[in-house]
Amino acid sequence: MRIGLISWAYPPEKSGLSRAACEIAQALAGAGHDVRVVTMDRTDRSMDGAVEVVGARAGGWLARARRLPGIGHLCGPAMIARTVRRLHAERPFDVIEATNWYAPGLWVALTGPAPLVTRNSTPVATSAARPARCATGSIAGRR
Repeated sequence: MRIGLISWAYPPEKSGLSRAACEIAQALAGAGHDVRVVTMDRTDRSMDGAVEVVGARAGGWLARARRLPGIGHLCGPAMIARTVRRLHAERPFDVIEATNWYAPGLWVALTGPAPLVTRNSTPVATSAARPARCATGSIAGRR
């Protein structure tokens, strides 16, 4: 399967998002999939083992506009979507995965060339009812 992953960053950038993107990409490539990661932390194309990492950051008016308050927050997602469309034209994706439901994933979902999947990796403590063991310090009140 030809899979695209969208991430703001990829190692060596040190962040939870970059680590998650790397682990997911490497696991999928290890399972025999053709994996390309599109990221905003670089401008070049490189290989990380069997994973191709493609920078979406580029020059031009989008890069200049990205520095402007307000409108700048739309430019990064637009640059990612543009890169995804270019890569899809080179070698079509079967599916694209976006971390959470943030703006680049939404932009690709609205304008993109392939089905988009996403995951919610928000900590359970902020996205669901508090589990019994968190509320009492033990599971169902047992110590």
